Amino acid sequence: WGPISPWLPAGQSAPQIESVRVGFRNLVEAGRWNPIRVRVSGEIKTPVAVRIVAADVEGRSVRHAGPPITLSATPQDISLVYQHGPLKSPVIVELVADGQVLASQRMRETVEDSVLTTVRQNTDLVLCLGERQVGFEEAARLAGDPAALKSGHVDPLIVQHYTPEQFNELPGDVRAWDSVDVVVISARCEIPPELGSVLNQWV
Repeated sequence: WGPISPWLPAGQSAPQIESVRVGFRNLVEAGRWNPIRVRVSGEIKTPVAVRIVAADVEGRSVRHAGPPITLSATPQDISLVYQHGPLKSPVIVELVADGQVLASQRMRETVEDSVLTTVRQNTDLVLCLGERQVGFEEAARLAGDPAALKSGHVDPLIVQHYTPEQFNELPGDVRAWDSVDVVVISARCEIPPELGSVLNQWV
């Protein structure tokens, strides 16, 4: 919990951003729409909104705001979609009330920090749902070989595996799937109706 702000009445706690999850396991594609999930908490009566500030494809700063919400001591997860700009451009998450920024968190790709990783649009992102797909993982390993990338004949390939217990990590807004190129579903995998609806729209 953060410190009590002097402008808050007694018994109320300052709004805070507890965590941020960007893209697909921190992977975002430049120039595409990407998901972002923000966990917030606090105890104030004033409605607040989560706002994302990021550069668009031309490098201009753009704000993406969610609907007003009422905070409570129980953390809430807010899911939004934003367009990520040039490679390594920062993303700022803000909690806003009546035009005032109550809390903010800035993320930028660095060598030491893996909270945000940006890739180019020629990168193929494959999501494997259900059982592991060894062939796709091996293809990703071969595509990541420096010699193959240097030759220019193989596009970068990233494969992410999601078990049914991890389906809640996947975004519920079809726009957030803009950077996904292929979805592989194992034969015995049961897709929940909500996720199935998103996949149908994405296809």
